[in-house]
Amino acid sequence: VLEMAFINLRVANLCIRNIDKLQDASDGDKKYLLGQAYFFRAWNYFQVIRRWGGMPLFDKAYDSNDNLDFPRLSYHESTRWLVSDLEKAFELLPDSWPAIQKGRVTKAAALALKSMALLYSASPNMCPELGYAGYDAKICDTAAKAAYAAISYIQTNGQYSLMDGSTVENYSKIFYNPDLSASAEAIWYRPNGIVGDFALGSNLGPNSIAPGSVHYATPTQNIIDMFEMKNGLPVADPASGYDPQNPYVNRDPRFYYSVLYNYAPWTRESNGNIHLLQLWQYDSYQNKASSDWGYQADVRWRGPAPYLIRKFWPEGYNKVEKKYNMYVPSVYIRVTQLYLDFAEAANEAYGPTTVVPGTGMSALDAINTLRRRSGVVDVPAAFTSSKEVFRERIRNERTVELCFEQQRWHDIRRWRI
Repeated sequence: VLEMAFINLRVANLCIRNIDKLQDASDGDKKYLLGQAYFFRAWNYFQVIRRWGGMPLFDKAYDSNDNLDFPRLSYHESTRWLVSDLEKAFELLPDSWPAIQKGRVTKAAALALKSMALLYSASPNMCPELGYAGYDAKICDTAAKAAYAAISYIQTNGQYSLMDGSTVENYSKIFYNPDLSASAEAIWYRPNGIVGDFALGSNLGPNSIAPGSVHYATPTQNIIDMFEMKNGLPVADPASGYDPQNPYVNRDPRFYYSVLYNYAPWTRESNGNIHLLQLWQYDSYQNKASSDWGYQADVRWRGPAPYLIRKFWPEGYNKVEKKYNMYVPSVYIRVTQLYLDFAEAANEAYGPTTVVPGTGMSALDAINTLRRRSGVVDVPAAFTSSKEVFRERIRNERTVELCFEQQRWHDIRRWRI
């Protein structure tokens, strides 16, 4: 990632430097190309600093005889510079692209990345001046308002939207669809085209039903335990009703949308019967391996926990039913994240229930908006007594809603947990 980020930074800087040398390009073409260059310079710089911390400015394409001995900036200084690039990008980019160019960055993508970058800058790991112990409240205020600006723009523009996710079918359309290259919730994504029979299943399902592979992703127990009970209480809460002998009953609806578990009904067998997943490895009493999990002699290919990722694996996408040809884009930022960014920043700046000035929305409002669209109950009042208490619910909400979307590793680092 970092090697490509530095290559991309140089490409973006060459584009910015040489934009006026383009021939046979209209002013509009140059404008849109320059907007994309500023966006990608900001995005790739963000990839560098969120891994390595504040860096020198990469604001030009350096040559071999340039003096490269220049000072390293703080994380906040680096962020202010990349945000300035995003503000330029917003002015230059279009609201949308023609269908044949879907996936290119837009004004909304620039606003969304600005919100994300500011939230990172406000986070404990980026605040040595606070002893890495807390958020920068002033930057949180700026980040919350940036997130709200992106939400407001999207609501006004109509190009993107927070989709209904109250059923498995509706929720799944956020991530894959047989007819659309990306959903209305995908602000910035890489369109992968129609995914064929091996590319998707080989990373998500066991060989018993997937299109032929022996490696697959398996969620671990700690992410499973982060999915609350249907009543909104954590599984560790004695009042939640959680039964360790029957652990998959009455859970947050998103659990069933996102994860496959032992004996979950999934796909059909060749005789037409519903297939019940057997996600256990070996039964020593009956001296047999499970059909979905323990069939492989080489234990290195077995997952570490009895779960599979459902979120990106369409039902029927298997070697029995063969319902292939599905658009499954790689989504980098979606509308949901804007509400999560807003909630986290707003909570740190104003607390759970105070409306952020100029927005008409509180941190609690943002979280409940996401929960309601997925058929989840509002956050119980016991968790909104202080920003410290609500912080843990926001982090849990972010983990559950964005699970398997390549956010968690960066989040636990910026939170220093």
